[in-house]
Amino acid sequence: MERGLEFYVMLAAVAVGALTWLYKKGSRIWRTVRKLRRSFREICLNPKLTLDDAHCRQLAIGAMYASQQGAWQNSLETGIFDTLPEIVGGWWGIDSTAEARAQLDYLCEKGFRYYWPTVFEAFRLDDRERQDELLQQRMTSQEDYDKVSSQLENLRETFDELLSCGVVASKEELSGCNVTGWDAGRIVFLARACCEMGYLTEEEAWRYIGRADALAHEECESWRELAMSYILGRSLWGGKQAYNLVMKATADVLLSKAGGISSSEAAMLGVPLVHTMAIPGVETENAAFFARHGLSFFARSVDEAARFADRLIYDPACAERMLAAQAAWLPRNGAEQIAAAVTAQ
Repeated sequence: MERGLEFYVMLAAVAVGALTWLYKKGSRIWRTVRKLRRSFREICLNPKLTLDDAHCRQLAIGAMYASQQGAWQNSLETGIFDTLPEIVGGWWGIDSTAEARAQLDYLCEKGFRYYWPTVFEAFRLDDRERQDELLQQRMTSQEDYDKVSSQLENLRETFDELLSCGVVASKEELSGCNVTGWDAGRIVFLARACCEMGYLTEEEAWRYIGRADALAHEECESWRELAMSYILGRSLWGGKQAYNLVMKATADVLLSKAGGISSSEAAMLGVPLVHTMAIPGVETENAAFFARHGLSFFARSVDEAARFADRLIYDPACAERMLAAQAAWLPRNGAEQIAAAVTAQ
């Protein structure tokens, strides 16, 4: 059977369509593969570091979000420009400077923090009808009602998981929890991403990062509390799809100043510890003592802190040695020993 010109034109059209589909599909798959490779390798650092420790500390507010994306942790630039259009445009729906500012202002002024008190109060009620009545009383728009309902359902779905991985200790303890880390972490990363996409100036990006830093300091008393509030907020956002156990694992190394109380608490709780930014004097002596006896690593720079954290996360034997040293040097029954000594006197 003869094939005319029309047949070959149709065949070419199908071939072009198939190749276009494969190219688009392949591009998405390759972007995903690159993201996974970045996310599961060591902590990502910009080799051309130009920021001081104070600015790196501010960026650390968004460290968990940056880690999820495989982004650099020590520069305003993310190092993942190939995936930023999807993150900023596809996930966040931002295609302009006005949209970038509106989204960041929303996170700074409202975010998940606005809904959390209502979510928590409703969660304490056992009756679903009473829960819904509370949500309807508190929320003034359908959009807010839909958001708070979704967050409450996700908390129901993930609460047992949050308990099992130690993000929260009990239902009652939720009253002392917050989700500021989730909002602050997203503000920092989104400001960086929007700056790199050309929607914000560097000055604007740092201004938003400063607001996130202020929020974190107002609501969270430690880096650990910040990390747990990030995980809690993320669970309200994504439910079981938020992979809370994986996120908790990335937050199990504490980077802290070498204060006596925070250092002792970390060691007593059995948390791998990296001392950073020690103030000359008592803190440097604390850090040196802990490091000398294997109770912590003492980092003299941001790069060194990142390398130490990377070792503790990806080398279980290294973390286990540190935990064993902590257990040997800091007895868990210290209060009983003190009481016994006082009684003996």
